[in-house]
Amino acid sequence: MRMVSLLAAAATAAVLFLSVASQALAGVLIPIPLGQGWIAEETVVRGINDSNVIVGFFADDNGTHGFVGTLDGNYTTFDYGAGFDTFPQAISGSGYITGYAYNKSTFDQYPFVRSPDGVITNVTKNGKPIHGFDAEAEGVVGRGTFVGEYRSKKKERPIGFYGKGSRYQGKLDLMLPKAYGAHPYGLNKWGDVVGGYSTCDVCADRGFGMIGGYTIDFTYPIQYEYVTDLRGINSNEVMVGDYWQYIQGNVVGPFGFVLDRRHGLVKTLKSVDIAWGINRAGLVAASGRDDRPYIYCPHSVDKCPTGGGMAIEIDDHWIPARPDSVRSIVCSLARARSKPRALSYVAR
Repeated sequence: MRMVSLLAAAATAAVLFLSVASQALAGVLIPIPLGQGWIAEETVVRGINDSNVIVGFFADDNGTHGFVGTLDGNYTTFDYGAGFDTFPQAISGSGYITGYAYNKSTFDQYPFVRSPDGVITNVTKNGKPIHGFDAEAEGVVGRGTFVGEYRSKKKERPIGFYGKGSRYQGKLDLMLPKAYGAHPYGLNKWGDVVGGYSTCDVCADRGFGMIGGYTIDFTYPIQYEYVTDLRGINSNEVMVGDYWQYIQGNVVGPFGFVLDRRHGLVKTLKSVDIAWGINRAGLVAASGRDDRPYIYCPHSVDKCPTGGGMAIEIDDHWIPARPDSVRSIVCSLARARSKPRALSYVAR
């Protein structure tokens, strides 16, 4: 009964919200300026914090490197070390950066945390650096509280985990009965986690949200859904991600999307392949269909920050989310919230 009433309330809010939102342009894409020698199609902005500081990676003739800085192109570049490519993934409001380094010789990945003073530290478990296939440090908040993943040596399953500072703190358990492995990507200051998971080693990802003590398993969109991943969540519980579709024997995608839990709304970003991260103001770190880096701003041009070029107006409108995408809901904490925020959104 609670779920039904909350969904009804979300639907009512969606109608009211849409009546206002439909009167204005949906948003703009802000181009991210490139440094000298950067390959545009291999430059990705992966995160943006509440101070509009962005983080990402770029490739040049010498490999792949990390960068952090402002929207006008005032960047600091950095590298993990010789023989490695560097892939930052997220940045906190305090300036802590998570990511992974790729060993070009062994092909192993090493999750790391970069502190605001520029020191890069390996993520460790039991005093030893975590490394291997798909080993990554992802969403981060505050002074280095983060989520990540690695592969188990025995079963080779992707294992999600919590970390703090540069240390493994514990396994992230989705509590979903058919979960084979978890890929936690996004984290907000409330401790809510979003990501993707699969039911077997070769199965397509489905989205998950661990919000308010509940884990929700869902897919998006309603037709031809094939893969769903949530990549980020802000403190307002607005989420971003991407999906793929299976249409007439062809896999099509990816397509970036934004999910507003509190208003029960969702929008596909027609000019965006992947929406990577989102800050409190709703600015989204995104990869465009032209394989270039952008910040998506959900407002008109005059209300958006400036970047490295003329903003591109796009016509992507909110639509009401649908309840039939939620496949299962489980309590993932011993003491879940009495009025779980997770149940007041749906994700179609």
